[in-house]
Amino acid sequence: MRTSLKAVGLLGLLGLVCVGCAQDSPGLLIITDNTGGAAGTGGTAGNSGSAGMDASGGSAGSGTGGSSMGGSSMGGAGTAGSAGSAGSAGSAGSAGAAGAGASGGSSGPGGSGGSGGALGSARYLDRCTSDNDCSTGKCVDDVNGTKMCTIPCKAHSDCASEHVCGPDKLCHPDDTGALCSTSNAGACALGLCIGLSAGPAHCTRECTNAGECPAGFACEPISGTKVCVDIERSATSCPTGLSFPGSGCTANCVTAADCPGRLGYFNLPPYTCAVPQGGGSGPVCIPPNDIMGSDPIGAACNASGTVTCRSGACNDAALPSAMCTQACTQEGGCGPGLGCAPDVDGSSIILICARAGSKALGQACASGRECDSGLCDATGVCTRLCTDDVLCPSNMTCQQVPGFTVALCRP
Repeated sequence: MRTSLKAVGLLGLLGLVCVGCAQDSPGLLIITDNTGGAAGTGGTAGNSGSAGMDASGGSAGSGTGGSSMGGSSMGGAGTAGSAGSAGSAGSAGSAGAAGAGASGGSSGPGGSGGSGGALGSARYLDRCTSDNDCSTGKCVDDVNGTKMCTIPCKAHSDCASEHVCGPDKLCHPDDTGALCSTSNAGACALGLCIGLSAGPAHCTRECTNAGECPAGFACEPISGTKVCVDIERSATSCPTGLSFPGSGCTANCVTAADCPGRLGYFNLPPYTCAVPQGGGSGPVCIPPNDIMGSDPIGAACNASGTVTCRSGACNDAALPSAMCTQACTQEGGCGPGLGCAPDVDGSSIILICARAGSKALGQACASGRECDSGLCDATGVCTRLCTDDVLCPSNMTCQQVPGFTVALCRP
């Protein structure tokens, strides 16, 4: 691993923050579209409504005169008839007959039918083809054209790493960082697309700090909501329209915890959250003064010479060639095309972004570069990071890597 600190001396603090320098465009937008939720299952059949009770007849007409009829009218849906009115005075006669009872109410409609078929035993992350395969009755799209059983959720933390709790309150694969259009936010897993109205934009998710976001992302406050935004990239591909000359994109922040993490293992200095020299409308994430370029995570980097990665870190051991990388967290992961993978350095293990493929959990692999997670188990199947057996498919368990704190799903 080569870092900017090892390759070059320190530079002075970058000065001005450039607003919209890459393109002349309107301000940042976060577009929400949650209209595309999954259809709900059929309701449980309702009991038939009880028949209305016959209303009591009207009281017999009183009086000394001619006959009278109780005046009860026909009741609607089981309403009792009113008592008959007294007969008009007249010559003595027989008592008036009782009023006729109201007709009974019609029976209530039955409830709609529930979904048919017995549920299977497949659990969260198991492969499925239909809802009935899963113990939860929920089978959703996964990567590489596969489907997986999912579980209900209330928050992203209820789901496995690199999954999110969708608008339908089910766990789905996280697509934070995938390109989107602010005119079609519904294409994103959470219906959230952040970017410029006529420029770069990507799918996003809510956050409380940058540790909950993919590596290289900031957690930016926008109109009372904080969302993940990719800033370790050039000004021309910046979704915020805010950038520094030379080192590229940035974002607004409240504290330094809103700014991307770095490889502290190599003593790289952290971002700061401050108003830049030369002024500005508010604090932004200021890149550390070791940064020498704006190349994004995953970009090719030189195996020698100046490190031009925005992260300040070049993994010269990456295959098939050296690439810009960054520290990642199990919760936040890495952006599209990258996996958050353990990297062993002597007796220490760190999580960094590595090249990834498209194969789903459990599919056959020869290297991590084939798997969506960036991880291929020694048994030849794609695996993932985990913290508990329930976050692995039923044919795997969460096993700690001997001598380290990291655990993987293994057969």
